[in-house]
Amino acid sequence: MKSRRDPGRRGEGGAATHGPTRFPGGEPARPVFVIHIPEGGDTAAKRTMIRRIHQAVAMAYGLPDFMVFLHEHSLATVAADGVILADDQQRVEEQQKVYSSPGPE
Repeated sequence: MKSRRDPGRRGEGGAATHGPTRFPGGEPARPVFVIHIPEGGDTAAKRTMIRRIHQAVAMAYGLPDFMVFLHEHSLATVAADGVILADDQQRVEEQQKVYSSPGPE
């Protein structure tokens, strides 16, 4: 049984290989982070969020080369406690208020 730390990659002569997994053509595989966020919002705030997340992940895990995808959702495509968020008028108004004002740096 292979341990989680030993993915079983082997080089010439059966020796275990080390270093990043590579795609055909030599490009290393990169971790991908997907962030689900409400639709809309200030682009500058998104830049700040991405920059801060990148800094934290790079420092914590030593991963300077990774990708981040922002997956935006409208209130009509998200539900909480069995209720579509777009059906909650107070939620709609609060989100419009938050996303119409510039966020902190």
